[in-house]
Amino acid sequence: MKLKRKWTMGIIAAVSVLILAACGGENTSTSPIAPRADLVSPMVAAQTPTTIPTVVAEIPVGSTVTSLAPAQETVPVSSDDSSRFIWEISTVDDNGAKSSLAVNRDGVPHIGFMLEAMPGFFKHALLGDAGWDITTIAEGYFYGPLDIELDRAGDPGISWH
Repeated sequence: MKLKRKWTMGIIAAVSVLILAACGGENTSTSPIAPRADLVSPMVAAQTPTTIPTVVAEIPVGSTVTSLAPAQETVPVSSDDSSRFIWEISTVDDNGAKSSLAVNRDGVPHIGFMLEAMPGFFKHALLGDAGWDITTIAEGYFYGPLDIELDRAGDPGISWH
């Protein structure tokens, strides 16, 4: 009986040492990386452009269009310009979970999601002129993950587990 107890205590001690070593038993301090003095921080200066740059491509006589270097367009930008896109946040379904988003060429979002209240109901939401059009795609026992992707024609392809 004493031999069995000694073996048990030895195994417990060995496992404890291994766990302590694996979990970082030694006390090493990790200092954060200090910024280097030789690196220059990026700075953005808001400047109003004085002239609008233009690009002129001259076609030499006797050459073809394919022999030209690609023309580059220069657009003046300042840091106070507003974005071309506007974020609009809206609730599609209060019980939705595990969502996946795809946006077509026209900027119309498609969302695939499951219902949190009734697991297994997989739905597709499409933003139209009158608001969100929500369709139940499948019913059953689905627990995720799910994904939605649009093909070249803009039709959704939906996969789930």
